[in-house]
Formats: sequence, structure tokens, C-alpha cells
Amino acid sequence: MVMTEEQREAQGRERLASIDWQTYDYTKEPGADMSFPDFPEFEEHNPRPVWLSKHYNNTSNMQVCHVNDLNTVKKGQERRMLAYYGYTVAWDSRHAADIPERVAKLAQAKAAGPELYSQWLSHYGLVNEEHYIWIRDYKAGFNRAEVQQQADKKLEEGKQQHAGRADAMRATGELAPVMGVALELWAQAQAQIASGAALASILPAMGIDEATWHAVSAEWNARMSRDTTATIATVYSQAFTGAGAGQFAASGQATAAAMNPGGSTKGTEAPVSMEKWIEITVAQEAGHQQGRDPAEVLGQFGISPADWGTIGGWWGHHFNAHAMEMMEDYNRLTAKYEAQYGIRHDADDSDDGTAEIVAHLIALATCGRDSEITSFLQGKFPKDADDLSALDWWVEQACDKCGETGERRAAEQLLAVRYRLQEDEEDPMHEWIASEMDMIF
Repeated sequence: MVMTEEQREAQGRERLASIDWQTYDYTKEPGADMSFPDFPEFEEHNPRPVWLSKHYNNTSNMQVCHVNDLNTVKKGQERRMLAYYGYTVAWDSRHAADIPERVAKLAQAKAAGPELYSQWLSHYGLVNEEHYIWIRDYKAGFNRAEVQQQADKKLEEGKQQHAGRADAMRATGELAPVMGVALELWAQAQAQIASGAALASILPAMGIDEATWHAVSAEWNARMSRDTTATIATVYSQAFTGAGAGQFAASGQATAAAMNPGGSTKGTEAPVSMEKWIEITVAQEAGHQQGRDPAEVLGQFGISPADWGTIGGWWGHHFNAHAMEMMEDYNRLTAKYEAQYGIRHDADDSDDGTAEIVAHLIALATCGRDSEITSFLQGKFPKDADDLSALDWWVEQACDKCGETGERRAAEQLLAVRYRLQEDEEDPMHEWIASEMDMIF
């Protein structure tokens, strides 16, 4: 039956009023065609029956029901996406000014790893990557050059802010040498140790003995732990990366230079190809799902954890600066190796979402954003916002997970958060963290 537009709207309203949404199955409606064909002749008076979708967009910060008459949509692909996911209203034309920053943030989160990427997709009302690509490419109509410019601007602003905070800390003494050992020198020594050098071979050149070394290390770790801006940790990371240790020393130096205001990896040689970087990343995720030692997985590629840190540092900076042009290849290669290594996207899933929250806490710590952990948990569990022991329980679970996967640096950052949540802890922070690290690892 050919219907006028008014008749179709009236039929849609009548059908909406009669539906029991607890039992409604849009796949079995009279107008359903789950092959989602394009309509070859799309007339204003559409003869197809009203076909109502139902999609609850359950993400971290919204729960919205989107209902559409699918048979008023000419393109089959768009009809399919509306049926499966719904249209996230926060990405429509009214919010166009926010889209470049969102796309840039998602590109950076994807480079940081699957856990953080999944969290940011959910934060922006997106169910998964297929949903995101559809919204981004077909609905939001973003400008790639504009998005990249926005990302570059944000990255440079972050570098400038870090440099300003570091200068302020030098003025207040938080970055002053400890017992004559500057943070940069200590970081360079740590890089040598990570590459296999013995502590005894390093100390003579530093002009200190082992007791002094442990005291210096304790103080620098304490300063990093109480620095909620992660400025000291960033200075340390830059010095560690640029120490010139390991088989990818040149790439580490290039990455360290790129961390300065105005710096970039442009014109520098990649430590490994983009494809190899993606393959190793996926292999690490597969190893995690299988409970394998991360160092063992890296050994298959002839690299150490320190080498992997250098590789990830270079590609993280390079990808952020070229995300828009590299994203399609990144997605294609990621899908290729996920299939090859048998990645399970539902791994460690649980009814209460514990694994997802723990993964997010570890991702925040890994990316130097541990200062956001407490506020994240308070927002996630508002009833427990003032219960420090309840919040501490979640961080403890993340620490235990780091122990299983060998993520020492993330564990240290998480323990600093735990220390700040302790109400009756009397031991100095560095001693408490050292004791906890011994138990975890």
C-alpha cells in the first residue's frame, strides 16, 4: 500500500504506542529485511511497511533509546547501522565544532592501546569501532586535515604546558639533583640497567656507591609519586628514552627530541616498520589473553622490553602526528594480525565489568595519567566517592593484574595512587611502594 508521508508518520506513532519494548524484536517485523538492500527506486511515498528499530546505546556516560523507521532510509548500509547501533545524537551537526577534537582524541587513544581506545569510544557514546567509523565518515563528515591540525595543536600545547611545569619545578627545587644525581642522569642509568648493564658497572662513572644509589632512587621515586601532574615522570621518560641504549638507540634519541616543544619524528628512521609495530602490539595482546610472559612474547621478535619501549615511544609520537593519513592502514593491519593471532575481543569479560574497569586503570597508569584515576573511580561509583577504602580496592585489583602481566611501571604508578588513598599508612611512600612491589612481583 502506498502511503502519504502523513499516513506513514501516523502508522509509526501507532506502532510505537503498541510496542512492548521488553519483548520487541525488530528482526521479525513485517517490514524487516536483514539483508539491508539499497532501495533502487526510492519514492517519496514509500510502499514498504513501517519498520522500527530499537537500540539502547549503553555506554559509560549515556543510555539513550534511538527509534527510527528504517524503511525511510534509502541506503542499505545506513539502514543496517541504524538497526544495529543507532545514531549517537552527540555527533550531529549541532556539535560539529567538537568533532575534530573527538576524532583526534580517539586516534591518540587507539595508538595508546586497545583498553584506553575502548574506554574513549564508550565515553563518546560509540559501541565499537564499526559504529565509530560510520558516525565519523558518513554522518559527521569530518575534515581529515582539520582533525590532524587539531591533534597537532593539542599535542604542542601539551608539550608547552609540560615545559612550563618543569621550569617551575626547577625553580622550587623538586627537580633539583638528589645527593648530586640529576634526574636525567638517574634515568640514563636506569636505561642502561634495563638494557642489561650491571649496576656495579654504572656506579663508578656516576661517582656514587650502591647505598647512595638506593637512597637517590627512593627519593626520585617519591618525588614522582607525589607529583600529580606527572611532570617529573615525563622528564624521566624523556631522559630514559633518549639515553642511547639498546639496538634502537637512534630511534630513542629521536623520540626524546620529539617530546620537546616544536619537536617531531619527521625525517627520522623508524625502529621497525609500521606493520611490524602493529604485529608486535597484537602479539602482546594475544600473549596477555593466553597468560604468557610479555618478555617471552617480545623475545620471539628478537627484542627486549626496553627495546619495545623505544619502539612504542617512536611510533606513538609518529602515529599521533600522522594519524589521519595512517588510520586506514592501521585498521587494516590490526584486523589482519588479530585474525592471525586469534585475538578474543570478549576476553576476561565479566558481568560486573570488573575486568573492563581494571584494564582502564592500567591504561591510565601506562599513559602517565594516574592523576585521573581517583576522579575516574569517583565518577564511576558516586556512592563510594568518599569511601577511600572502596576506591583503593579497585586500584589494588589493577596492581594485582600488573603483577600477572609483568607491567612494573604501571604498577608503580598505581601504587602511588593507592598510597594516597591510605588513611592510616605511616611508612614513607617510597618504602611502602618498594614493599608492595616486592609482594606483587
